[in-house]
Amino acid sequence: MTNLTLLELAAIAVALDVEGAERKRRRWAVHTSWTKREFEGEFVTLYKESIDDEVKFYGYFRMNRECFLFYSRK
Repeated sequence: MTNLTLLELAAIAVALDVEGAERKRRRWAVHTSWTKREFEGEFVTLYKESIDDEVKFYGYFRMNRECFLFYSRK
């Protein structure tokens, strides 16, 4: 193992820091229903968004609309 001088270690640290700064931050697409939920509430937002789409409805509530409506009336 070689002994590095303080100057060499500093140069390596700067090079690694510059490399990390050049990386781009990932940007994620966010569905509009997820951005609205902070203001309207999670249930209200997702219920309105998914009531017309059976696949989305089932994905969130884990039951079909008919079962949900039947049990919500009791």
